[in-house]
Amino acid sequence: RAGETRNIFLNIDMIPGTSRSVASCMDITERIRAEEALRKREQSYKNIIETIQEAYYEVDLQGNFTFFNPSVYTKLGYLYNELTGVNFRDYMNDDDERKVFEAYHHVYVTGEPVTALEFAAKTRNGGIIPVEASVSLRKNNHGDVIGFKGVVRDITERKDVEKALRKSEERYRLLAENSSDVICTFSIDGLFTYVSPAIKAFSGYSPGELIGKPFDDFLMPESHDVARNILASEIAKPSGKRRGSGRFELKHRTKDMLVKDIEVTSNWILDTQGEPVGLQVSTRDITERKQSEEALRRSEERFRDLAEMLPETVYEADLEGTITYVNKSGMEHFGLEEKDLGNGLKMKDVVAPKERSKMQENLASLFRGENTGLDEYLAVRKDGSTFPVLAHSSLIERNSRPMGLRGFLVDITEKKNLESLLLHAQRMESLGTLAGGIAHDFNNLMMGILGNISIMMMQMDEKNGFYERLKNMEDYVKRGSELTKQLLGFAQGGKYEVKVTDIKEFIRGSTDMFARTRKEIRIHTRVSKNVWPVRDLTHEAVALILNLYL
Repeated sequence: RAGETRNIFLNIDMIPGTSRSVASCMDITERIRAEEALRKREQSYKNIIETIQEAYYEVDLQGNFTFFNPSVYTKLGYLYNELTGVNFRDYMNDDDERKVFEAYHHVYVTGEPVTALEFAAKTRNGGIIPVEASVSLRKNNHGDVIGFKGVVRDITERKDVEKALRKSEERYRLLAENSSDVICTFSIDGLFTYVSPAIKAFSGYSPGELIGKPFDDFLMPESHDVARNILASEIAKPSGKRRGSGRFELKHRTKDMLVKDIEVTSNWILDTQGEPVGLQVSTRDITERKQSEEALRRSEERFRDLAEMLPETVYEADLEGTITYVNKSGMEHFGLEEKDLGNGLKMKDVVAPKERSKMQENLASLFRGENTGLDEYLAVRKDGSTFPVLAHSSLIERNSRPMGLRGFLVDITEKKNLESLLLHAQRMESLGTLAGGIAHDFNNLMMGILGNISIMMMQMDEKNGFYERLKNMEDYVKRGSELTKQLLGFAQGGKYEVKVTDIKEFIRGSTDMFARTRKEIRIHTRVSKNVWPVRDLTHEAVALILNLYL
């Protein structure tokens, strides 16, 4: 009457012995609607089953397939009809067959489902796929058990990841157990959870003696707060900014109460939400390094103290030629201030431009391992004035690697002045020597002339008109002889030396000189064999000799 359409179930039958019929009508609208809803739910269920990546299956009580979605046969490489009615034993090995049967039996007896059942499924081409299955009971409408159902997942990727993880953990374990550094992990409250075997040689403790103990029990008191403050500051950071505490140095107490310097490198162990759940630490013994650094620091202090005491310039420079240190004397000598070094003063800035190429060549030789010795340069002060210096440089090395240059400069201005004076003195000495030689030779000539004049005067009457002239000539020669004495006095600063004279050789030389005055003169000499040598001759002695032998 209201226009609504109803679904009915109509039953009609003839009344026996009559031409009339009897009918019954039942309203089945609700049932039809329920069936339609059930059909839709089953279709939706079927769509889900057929589209999920996991393999869904149903088997009877004997383990034969009664239903499976496409993932089952596609993953195993079978066709649909090739798996229908196949028993589960046909696609697994004997060990897995027993494992699966026991799982089915457990589910059947207890009614409780089994999850995470792992076994290897055989593919059509003989391959193996690792899978994980869940198993539960399948019942009919009356609640009777008619079989089993479950979901199977391909866990190949997970197994590969687990295998890679095991290999990684094995590598980590081998690294931790064979590393000379101590590898350890801590809980968030600072308790040891793992310690590598290297701890024994490092501190005398065995790993078992440390597990469960707080790490700061094995630190010196001055390191307790340092370590705790670093960890607390890292924990206080937002989760995205936690990168571990980096590297820091602490002092560790060994089992036999020795103190060691250690370098610690740490990283957080984070959970899936990025929150720290522990700490992984690598510890290295740096005691020898710290001792070497301390020795180096003391050595450098001694070098600085010594350098500051020296009156000459001491410097250091890096590999780029930037001067990093100049002692006090050098700063004053070059007119420098601290800010000049801070502005990147270069070595080339303190030598004259014409000297820079020579300096570059010498430094290149130094880096090649050659010994350059002392080099002379023309240095430049800050105000532009120049002065000569002698420089020596050597390499600064760390672990056999050049790190820079170190050297000294000596101002040789005074040395240059002394050299100039010495050169002048040597020139004057040479001039004096030359003057002495000339004076002596000239004096010998004068003595020859004087001797001849004396002979002429001895053989001439004083009343002769030429006697007076000869007397004047004798006076002139004597005055010339006095001049030669003055020259010899000037030459006393030189290297001229009066030597012993052989009279015989002197006479021969003198007579030869007279023989050359005129061609008609012939001189014959006779000299005694026992004539004594003399140290010096006066002009009177020369005249006497000539008078005796001529």
